Amino acid sequence: MYLRKVDGLELVAGYVGLTALAVGAWELLPLAVLPFFPNEIPYATPFVIAGSSAIVLGYLGYSGIRYNAKANLTNRLDMATVLCSIAFSAILFALPFIAVEKFTISEALFEAVGGLTATG
Repeated sequence: MYLRKVDGLELVAGYVGLTALAVGAWELLPLAVLPFFPNEIPYATPFVIAGSSAIVLGYLGYSGIRYNAKANLTNRLDMATVLCSIAFSAILFALPFIAVEKFTISEALFEAVGGLTATG
């Protein structure tokens, strides 16, 4: 049973939230190898903070459209969804570079975008 029909910016926020859930899971994925590399445990905190915050923000964004009927996105809104998803992903993937490697913001964003695209 659907509660209401969702469209517009609320739908964009919901899809960006869905992307943020995936980004949070990807951000936490490197922690799976910590048992094999115990000397890397001190570097885990930025990954936990970035991954868990992405999951929380993603759940908050996605919960608005979760059980509702979804409208079709227009051309402008689907481009905005992709742009916001890429920007959100790049910022979250840059946080561990800033915290662990002590990169500047521009260096960290360069590395994060390079890792997310084919140029990485």
